[in-house]
Formats: sequence, structure tokens, C-alpha cells
Amino acid sequence: MKISRVVKGFAFCLALSLAVQVMPSAAVRIFASEAAVRPAKTEVSAVSDSEVASSGTAEDTAEPVVQFELTEERTAAGKVFRVSDGSRLAVAYATPVHYEQDGQWLEIDNTPAV
Repeated sequence: MKISRVVKGFAFCLALSLAVQVMPSAAVRIFASEAAVRPAKTEVSAVSDSEVASSGTAEDTAEPVVQFELTEERTAAGKVFRVSDGSRLAVAYATPVHYEQDGQWLEIDNTPAV
């Protein structure tokens, strides 16, 4: 049984179009999984409530900044931060960034081992 050139050409075109459609979604999935493994780090500095209350007017006109994390409000995949304007900032991650031990949520150390 001999397959004509037209059928072979058609099969090649179908295979090529399938490969082109699958490639971008695979690349997006790989990028998303890498980003989820390495959550963004946030620099925070501890400031007491009395320092916040006694802050001058310079901070009132400045853009609000993260002051510290409210560790008692941690979840497996989330954090809550205190902001200089008195509000709270909640951050949710796609994968867990904390693990529970003795009733406390501790940071997962995701630094690569050398």
C-alpha cells in the first residue's frame, strides 16, 4: 500500500501545527512553576507601634511603606504586613511559603543547596 505525497504533506502540516500550538503553553507552564517555587522576597524592617504613632509629618506625605510582618496572621500560602499608614497588606502565594510546627507557621527555607 503506497501513501501518496498529498497525504504525507497533509500529515506533516497537521503535525507541525500541533507542535506550534503546544509549545507556547508548555513554556508558560514552565515559567509559572519556576515563579511559584521562588516567591518574591520582600524587604521589611521592624518598627514599634510607638514609633509609628510618634512619626512626624514627613511620613504623612510620603508613600506608605511596609513596616513589618504580622506573623500571627500567617497561613501556609500567605503573609500579612503592617503598612506605615496603618493599613494591612495581604500577600498570597501560589504555593506554600510556611509550614506549621507546634502551632506556629515557620518560613520554608527554599534556598538552593550547593
